[in-house]
Amino acid sequence: MYTKQQLEQIRAKALKVEKILFIISMVCFGVATALFATFIALYVSKIDVLLIPDLLTLEYTLQNLLADLMSTFVTAGIVLIILSKVVFRRRAVMAKIMIEKMDATRDFQARSWNSKPSGTPDIVDVKPAGPTYGKYEGIIHEYEKLYEQGLITKEDLENKKKELAQ
Repeated sequence: MYTKQQLEQIRAKALKVEKILFIISMVCFGVATALFATFIALYVSKIDVLLIPDLLTLEYTLQNLLADLMSTFVTAGIVLIILSKVVFRRRAVMAKIMIEKMDATRDFQARSWNSKPSGTPDIVDVKPAGPTYGKYEGIIHEYEKLYEQGLITKEDLENKKKELAQ
């Protein structure tokens, strides 16, 4: 995932490229307009020049050249506007949205990665596990409880302790 700084760089670069492509497209439209004006001026004055008469079998005149160049520059201008607005403007907008929603997205991901089953308490009461016993200490402890309850005598308790100690 991108950092905010990387997204800012992507956004700035996309806006810069968009602006450059838009300026170039406007230049293309300006050149096409100048070519169109020249074409109209030559057409109205009925002046035309045959270009490269010996090499081409078709007659290719100056007016034809101006019309071809004009259509080429108009097409280039349209393509550059589409690139600038559709590709680079969209990239800049997406980077801006990602920057604005980055904290919310990060929080959502943290919640979804650390999710717990429903009904799980938020605070868990942790208690010590209790005393740890040696090999026979648990059994001796049980015999002591039996003695305290009065189910066995003091002599039985002492005999069991000696027997388990061996």
